[in-house]
Amino acid sequence: MSPVSAIALSGMKAALQRFDAAANNIANVRSHGPLPSAAATGYPPPYTPVDVVQMSVPGGGVVSRVINSPRGPVAYYDPSAPYADASGMVGAPDIDLAAEMVNLVTAELDFAANLVVLRVESDMMASLFDIKA
Repeated sequence: MSPVSAIALSGMKAALQRFDAAANNIANVRSHGPLPSAAATGYPPPYTPVDVVQMSVPGGGVVSRVINSPRGPVAYYDPSAPYADASGMVGAPDIDLAAEMVNLVTAELDFAANLVVLRVESDMMASLFDIKA
């Protein structure tokens, strides 16, 4: 595998991880649970959003990994929930839907750009082999 292909593939992998993380966050935006200060037991905590940390690699390319977000749950009024505290508050994940949609679109464009790099490299190698043949 050429260095160009390795760089493009690492970018595609990172884009897929960012897309998956944003999709999970959007899908779980309503996954409420008891607030950490609530006395409710036996209920799962609210969904913890995930973030993707991406770093450049010396020589080209990127590595990325999914981590739990440091953002804690926010209070949300839902007195009908069985795990609501005395004020009717439950914990909700701190997810900004607009930012997550931007993450989805950005990841899609990053993936497409890296795919173009792979196609151009393939065309260039094909042309090179045609010249040498």
